Amino acid sequence: MRRFLLTLGGLGLAAMTLAGPRLSYASGGAPVPPEWVGIWTSVDSIYDCTTGALMKVVERTDTLCAGQEIGDDPNAPPHLSATCSGSADAGHIQVHCGASGLCGEACTFDYTSDLDETRTGDTAFGERTTKSVSSCGSTICEWCLFTRTHSTRVGPGPCGPVPATPATWGKLKAGYR
Repeated sequence: MRRFLLTLGGLGLAAMTLAGPRLSYASGGAPVPPEWVGIWTSVDSIYDCTTGALMKVVERTDTLCAGQEIGDDPNAPPHLSATCSGSADAGHIQVHCGASGLCGEACTFDYTSDLDETRTGDTAFGERTTKSVSSCGSTICEWCLFTRTHSTRVGPGPCGPVPATPATWGKLKAGYR
């Protein structure tokens, strides 16, 4: 799965500076609507939620294809699989992801990531809050990042139909038996 560039990018370095839990790509989410298809460049401004301090500015380019899943932030800190749900249409995308796990031997953490993205023509603006809160107040497992993203579609994108393979049809048939 390709990264959803609009607000998902940019947390790599910030996440590496945090010793908190790392999350992998999520399951669920929302499919990219056809109106969002194309090659997008974005500028992500990543802030510490607690202090409001700008941590990093990242420039990204990515290709979005219709039906591609918009899930969790692939650059946020990986260990667990987050579960995502959301909605997407021609002008707006909202996705919420969550996970929980252990932080040390006697502490747990709850992870959430919330994306809110708005598109007008070939431009988009989005915000994402990604945070982890521990049950024991452990600073190693608690962090919060806020990303603001300004994106511009710069090309149509090379998206096309996904070819079916014999294994795909076999799995489909097996599901109906």
